[in-house]
Amino acid sequence: MDELLNNIDKNFENNINKQIEDKINKEFIETINKEINSDIKEKISNDIESIKVIDYKEEDVYSDTSFIALKKGYYKLNNGHTIMRESALKKKGIGNASCIFAVTTDKKIIIVIQPRAALPTTDKVNIELPAGYIEENEKSTVAALRELEEETGYTSDNITLVDSYFTSLGFNGERIDLLLALDCTKIGEQHLDEDEFIHYELVSLEEFEYLLNNGYIMDANARIGYYRYLEYLMKEGY
Repeated sequence: MDELLNNIDKNFENNINKQIEDKINKEFIETINKEINSDIKEKISNDIESIKVIDYKEEDVYSDTSFIALKKGYYKLNNGHTIMRESALKKKGIGNASCIFAVTTDKKIIIVIQPRAALPTTDKVNIELPAGYIEENEKSTVAALRELEEETGYTSDNITLVDSYFTSLGFNGERIDLLLALDCTKIGEQHLDEDEFIHYELVSLEEFEYLLNNGYIMDANARIGYYRYLEYLMKEGY
């Protein structure tokens, strides 16, 4: 009995010590993070303040295109310098897009294959995720589900915004909203525009990784979507 009580006391003491150690470590990490965050925030704020745009003038550049509008702008910076930059804006919708990392009920990832004129390859065919423009006053989830159904015939009742980012701010201000759509089910067939030629395939996670790591998938949205899906799997304990 004495040995049992001693073991209980020892376990209790170890447990208390572990809790104290965890608390000290947590407080230490939080303190370090606060110091780091405070330091980097101040540095970034100073950087922004020194070169922020304080005045600008933009003008349209004539272009006989139906898809893209060109602009030229003169931007006065806080450091006294003025820079000239050109930009290309997409005319359709608000210029932003939804991109969907879609996973079916049997854990297959939906990819689409279609021609992309800007792709610097001979065949100009890209493997990517379903995506499309966000219309005026439209939520990105609504746009995502519309495009997913149009391009693949699938839909989902379990869709979440997992990231939002700009892809090429050197000349274009398009924002991509990345959504994770789980438990996707087939409800119909593709219904594409007249000039859209899109194939879709269902692949396993291992097959997706093979395509990603062997140069078949070169699309940044697909790569970011893959990493966000891995984060979801880790959180769910897979």
